[in-house]
Amino acid sequence: MGNMNASVGLLLAACCFSAALAISVPAEGIHGRIGGSIPDQSSNEVRALPGYRQQLPSKHYSGYIDVGAKKERHLFYYLVQSEVPSNVLLLWLTGGPGCSSLDAFTYEHGPLLFSFKQGADAHGQIPTMSDIELNPNPHSWSKTASVLYIDSPAGTGFSYADKPSGYVTNDTMSIDDLDAFVAKFFQQYPQLRQLQLYTAGESYAGVYVPLLTQRLLQHNQRLHSSGSSSSSSRPYNLAGYIVGNAVTDDAVDYRGQVDYAYNLGLVDPGTYKQTLAICEVDYAYNLGLVDQATYKQTLDICEVDYADGLADPGTYKDAMRTCEDHNWKTDQGTPCGNAMDMLEAAMGAVNQYDITAPCFHPAAAAARRASSSSSSSSGMLRHTISCADRRHALIYYNSAAVRAAIHAGSLEQAGRWEPCSDVLHYTHTAGSMIPVHRELVAAGLRALVYSGTADYVVPFTGSRAWVYGLGLKEAKPWGAWSMPGSQQVSGHTVQFKQQQQQQQQQQQQQQRGGGGLTFATVLGGGHMDVSAQATCSNTGNGQPFDCAAAFGPGWVPAKGSRDILLTGDAATDGLTCCDLKVT
Repeated sequence: MGNMNASVGLLLAACCFSAALAISVPAEGIHGRIGGSIPDQSSNEVRALPGYRQQLPSKHYSGYIDVGAKKERHLFYYLVQSEVPSNVLLLWLTGGPGCSSLDAFTYEHGPLLFSFKQGADAHGQIPTMSDIELNPNPHSWSKTASVLYIDSPAGTGFSYADKPSGYVTNDTMSIDDLDAFVAKFFQQYPQLRQLQLYTAGESYAGVYVPLLTQRLLQHNQRLHSSGSSSSSSRPYNLAGYIVGNAVTDDAVDYRGQVDYAYNLGLVDPGTYKQTLAICEVDYAYNLGLVDQATYKQTLDICEVDYADGLADPGTYKDAMRTCEDHNWKTDQGTPCGNAMDMLEAAMGAVNQYDITAPCFHPAAAAARRASSSSSSSSGMLRHTISCADRRHALIYYNSAAVRAAIHAGSLEQAGRWEPCSDVLHYTHTAGSMIPVHRELVAAGLRALVYSGTADYVVPFTGSRAWVYGLGLKEAKPWGAWSMPGSQQVSGHTVQFKQQQQQQQQQQQQQQRGGGGLTFATVLGGGHMDVSAQATCSNTGNGQPFDCAAAFGPGWVPAKGSRDILLTGDAATDGLTCCDLKVT
């Protein structure tokens, strides 16, 4: 998920942390089981990492948790204990589907910065493992929270299955496995259960994160309804969730791409109108591109209601097939799919993940670029994303010494580590996430939706549309935020209140600073907006500096965290901030 030469990169380390008193994990390690024997975690501790010559900044643990009816799928995790006392555990999922969360550990918000020794990649030289250097990342999310990175589903990163059938999956199956993973993880690390749990992720994790959060919420609701709880089935301390540049709803996301391409000057008016005319029948009619009879006929077809018995199954399927051809059905060969191909051809060879950044095209990777830049019929990304330089990770995680150090499976077990899977066969089955977001916010959970303005893949235009479409009441209207020491606008943010919820949920969330949803943009941020390779925009005096963003009440950094900016009247509205990362 490529290097960002954008003006600013988002690090949300402090965005999800309550003002409540911090609860720290014991310094000697993560041990203990409530009501039972102490699980031995010594075999899971990562005691050193090749290329890093210092003691690790905090305790690291890694390994596998087996899921599935026969424990036939093995999900890899990497746990970074907070470097400071913290009451937050953040569960991170990278999207794809099929892209490794170790990519985020390496290039976005992990505790270490990966680089090549000076000159190692100059003049066409090919770097090796001995050329990789690791240094502390002063802006790691572990500065303010414990962070759990999970490779999901099986076939992603170091996660693997015993049989090829284990790599055929969909949204429901993936969340089933993650649900089982979370339950087993807290059995293995029981003292982490007291921490406030935030789920988080980017890109296709815009599907994973809401669905997993919903599943965990339902677990809590079932226990509350039954009035029962045991050491093996206890409620999760679920506080909220974060999604960045998040896949949410096909129609909204694709329409957002078209609007973004046109409004950013990447395509001409004719291409814009033609694409919308093909993909969206309402737009075509409003522009006078189709007559009233055609418009009415299309709506009649699209609005056939099979659930209410107004059409037989055959008629319903035919109608929906025709309807989807006119409403953002972008599969290869469909009218809308062809129109989107036309639009992207008109854009030219821009870096779609960060339109301000150049593409990385190493000569050695020429054979891979075709598979990297396109999606399979099942919607997965193979090997690496177009324009992304992932040489550090590819060298590092395919080293036998590294795999042994982090307890990853052997090449024979887990296969070659790739940023994105080349064995996974994934089907998107869950539909729109908009109703799920509405449910989660109504339940009193705190939500943060952020979006980089340089991302075409899942652009802010779509995210902004569905966020406002939730119909929530504004707690604080749209406004700009700036970097510390600068009056230059670095992005914009708006805060919404949650709707009605049960009294108990209200009380729980009041203890955590309240629920609601915050939406924020980062000017110049790309698709992987928290990239550790990002740089700040000019501050006005020509000097780079640590950045922070004011994203609203309740997003409070842990005590002692750095780079904090208060905007607005902090004494009255409690505005706090989130850290940003710069090199």
